[in-house]
Amino acid sequence: MSLLMALLYLGGEAVQTSLQLPQALAGVFQGLLLFCLLGCNLFVNYRIKRRVAHHAV
Repeated sequence: MSLLMALLYLGGEAVQTSLQLPQALAGVFQGLLLFCLLGCNLFVNYRIKRRVAHHAV
């Protein structure tokens, strides 16, 4: 995961200089990807299980 973030950081700098994009745009994209990776990691480690309601007859 750290290699992906490092490559994204370097790629963001390269896109910023070549396309004249603001640095904040690359930061927003990196932040969104980081939150997605952390969310996926959370759901992999802590699986959410549904509780099935048992109805008394």
